[in-house]
Amino acid sequence: MARNTPVALGDHFDEFVAEKINAGLRKLEDDETKLQLLRDKLKAGEYSQLVDDFDGANFIAELNKKHLK
Repeated sequence: MARNTPVALGDHFDEFVAEKINAGLRKLEDDETKLQLLRDKLKAGEYSQLVDDFDGANFIAELNKKHLK
């Protein structure tokens, strides 16, 4: 059977551990928020109208021009 063993870290390490736990929790919240935003955007894309005159090569060229500077 598992049992808990108390450990005294001291003030310095108590603060250090608390900071790391809080930072980890904030990161998890941020990641969940970003994931929900992505899901919402994907859902909006699913329900958007289709484009009849889509030019894939032109789209890629525009992305490259914008992001590969």
